[in-house]
Amino acid sequence: MRDTEFFKELPQRPVTVAGYEVVTPAFYYDYTQVSVVWITPLAQIRELLPSPRLHPLRLTPRSGVTVIVAYQYRDTTIGPYNEVAVGFPVTVDRKAPVLAGLGRFQTRGGSIFIWQLPVTTAIARDLGVESAGYPKYLADIDITDEAGLATCRLAEGDKHILTLRLRHRSPRRGPGRMRYEPVTVKGDRLVRGISISNTTRAAASFSGRGVELELGDHPLADQLRRLEMGRVISASYAPVVQSVLSPPLEGWPLAE
Repeated sequence: MRDTEFFKELPQRPVTVAGYEVVTPAFYYDYTQVSVVWITPLAQIRELLPSPRLHPLRLTPRSGVTVIVAYQYRDTTIGPYNEVAVGFPVTVDRKAPVLAGLGRFQTRGGSIFIWQLPVTTAIARDLGVESAGYPKYLADIDITDEAGLATCRLAEGDKHILTLRLRHRSPRRGPGRMRYEPVTVKGDRLVRGISISNTTRAAASFSGRGVELELGDHPLADQLRRLEMGRVISASYAPVVQSVLSPPLEGWPLAE
């Protein structure tokens, strides 16, 4: 039975987006999430950011982080689908303190620039692109969890992009509610929305043990190699998550 307690105080309204009759905000009633965070040189991250207004959160004066998250959405207001997000935690128009800003992101959430966002259904792609400029495209995404090994394989056509594996322990108490602000580009503007998630159980690790990232023969795999991602600083597996995703609430010109 669908658990709606998290959503009961949140009204939705009907809207038409990309030719679809849907409701907003979008409700994600039940999904699994696998996420890994890698240390990444700042220079490589900055090359992929579309605006000087975006400042990567820094682990050290010369390094930020890359986040890869696999989502297996079982029940949403637009149906089930899978998704893989590749992004970089950022601030807009100001720099956060080294280490402290990233620490706040890890424990409370914050803004993250969404660089890649392949999905498995046309409706998820079309709504995301039209409503907020999400970099969505159709791909093959298989997510499994067998005997404590969570695996996500991402491919486009006959080209393998990546396979992410995370060996995890039994989930315990999760972080609860977190607020994330996805930042995207729509037209000539940066836009930022809000995603509030509720994670009741999770298995978290703060080392690279149990994490394996295999990169394939797709052009995106080559781009990921050029990021020169290094040590894993955190990884988590959450078997049951809920969230609310609002459309963009604010925006700025790409140039300062």
